[in-house]
Amino acid sequence: MGADAVSAGKPDPDGIYEAAAILGVSPFELLVVGDAVSDVHAARAAGSPVICVNYGYNYGTAIQKACPDTTLDTLASLPNIIARPNCFDVPGQGVTTPPVLAGSLRGRAMRPKGGAQF
Repeated sequence: MGADAVSAGKPDPDGIYEAAAILGVSPFELLVVGDAVSDVHAARAAGSPVICVNYGYNYGTAIQKACPDTTLDTLASLPNIIARPNCFDVPGQGVTTPPVLAGSLRGRAMRPKGGAQF
């Protein structure tokens, strides 16, 4: 899903709400994988767990300072993380099942502003 598919870009959580609506899950069940501080802010605003890779471009600031749930040196380790849902500690949420990982998404769905219920 590209930035043109939603009304506001990151750090607004609109893209996460869109992905959750398309997949038919709650934003709390959607794992956000990113490489930037704006990914962390968007995930937190939506209530989603977030993992970041260490090699993104963050204007010289380590992604760990944005406090994602965890960081990865390589995406090859992502399946092992997803298999352990209890490793996610999202405030106010009890992630007990593997989160949904949104891949390439197409189309539009209703967001909370447009009537989708989460």
